[in-house]
Amino acid sequence: MFTVKGKPFMPMGGQSKNSSAYNAEELASAIAGVMTLGGNTLEAPVYWDQVEKAEGEFDFSTVDMLLEECRKSNLHLIILWFATWKNGEMRYCPTWVKSDKKRFTRVLRSDGVPMNILSSYCEESLHADARAFQALMGHLKNNDSETQTVIAVQVENEPGILGCDRDYSPQANAALSGDVPSELLEHVKGLGEGHVWKALQKNGGKEQGSWNEVFSTSGGEFCTAWSIAKYIDHIAAEGRAVYNIPLYTNAWVSFPGWPIPGFYPAGGPVRTTLDIWKLATPHLDLIAPDIYNVNYTDYRIICEDYLRSDNPLFVPESGTDGLNARNMLRALADYNAIGYFCFGVDSILDMEGNLLEDNILFAESFRSVMSLLPLIQKYQGTGRIHAVVEEDYQMNQSFEFEKFIGAVPFINMGPTSDCKDHRHIRNPRLTEGRPKHGLIIEAGPHEFFLAGNFHLFMVPSSGPGWLDALKMSLIQTPVDYLSVEEGYLLDTGEFVPTRIRNGDESVFGSFWATPYCGVVRVILTP
Repeated sequence: MFTVKGKPFMPMGGQSKNSSAYNAEELASAIAGVMTLGGNTLEAPVYWDQVEKAEGEFDFSTVDMLLEECRKSNLHLIILWFATWKNGEMRYCPTWVKSDKKRFTRVLRSDGVPMNILSSYCEESLHADARAFQALMGHLKNNDSETQTVIAVQVENEPGILGCDRDYSPQANAALSGDVPSELLEHVKGLGEGHVWKALQKNGGKEQGSWNEVFSTSGGEFCTAWSIAKYIDHIAAEGRAVYNIPLYTNAWVSFPGWPIPGFYPAGGPVRTTLDIWKLATPHLDLIAPDIYNVNYTDYRIICEDYLRSDNPLFVPESGTDGLNARNMLRALADYNAIGYFCFGVDSILDMEGNLLEDNILFAESFRSVMSLLPLIQKYQGTGRIHAVVEEDYQMNQSFEFEKFIGAVPFINMGPTSDCKDHRHIRNPRLTEGRPKHGLIIEAGPHEFFLAGNFHLFMVPSSGPGWLDALKMSLIQTPVDYLSVEEGYLLDTGEFVPTRIRNGDESVFGSFWATPYCGVVRVILTP
């Protein structure tokens, strides 16, 4: 989906904290964080309250600052448009919007109390936001279309209604009592699966009726989702008419085991409403989940929900600890993520610019990914990208390759677990005690690329004696190799060797990688 000057591009990096994009001094720490990770892209907000302090008067100096600072560091930029919605509220609207509650109407709670959220049924809010977004896109076209520093724009941030299950304003109540739009009903009937289709079937598969008549208890949130999605799609369409670059919206996801609207922004693009959003937002390229869930059961469900034939997986926000690191590897290897970002990248370094201890594993994993990025792009979706992830209480992880079986041990295997290399013997702290992690790319039947921190043992996958070879792999070499090399990849995917391994450094069918030896290429004997 993402391109730079006509060529495919995979954005990887970090998102600045919410208040870090007001000036270059604040932004510097976020850029330093992305550079430390080896990333290629920064995500940073542009605030409606800053670019249109007075109605109809636009000031894009902060946008120009973002462009200039990213260009200095040779980084690309994804702009996050903080406007009607930021985390289910309206914190970044201009004061002239916030102070005029009659013109810019609010969401009402069930008891009639207005909330700090603009109503998606308010035409004045819609037109004001769309006008500002269109001006932003025009500015980007005029100042960046040749350089293409900006590769995408996120329209709003985690939209929805935080703290209430729906809007209870008179306009919202009237919409809820009205008929479900025929285009949506026909679309849902044809799905044959999914949360919205199941809600329709559960209530008798009605051909028409109000939202509650058709969808029962889900009617309120589905109606809210339809309204918010149409609102955002209108803004996207207005911007896209001026400058046609990728646009998306991100989601504050609902927890699979606790899907209660209001605990997350109700009506947002969550798993239960995603089918509605995809129909209502033809001017968005994708819906992207913010995933902070470290529990792999939940993480897998979220990835499976958002990876669809009409929606590639893109993760614009995640955490920066070791658990998030292993889920990042899974997203790239198992769910073909087309980009990945951590939130708060300006907070992974101390005041002296050193990585904080809690972020080392994430940074190492991220750098490993970046070292293999050209091959990740090449082999994505082929099943040839394998994530090495050490789970709690797991002794090893096995892999089935085309002609070989691989195993990565997570326990001490004695002498075979040692990195037989003077660089690591002198400084065992480089890898000592770290969970095993990384990627294996199967470039061909006999060619493998490794990056991360692990040992890969290999045996033939077929033929007499493979089981014996596996048993004997700790005391003799069950496979032979043509070469084992350290090096790096060019943007074209070409491997450039910088060091050859042989003898003691490649024995017992064990091929090892650490975060400090670059990419390892292994070519086995046919």
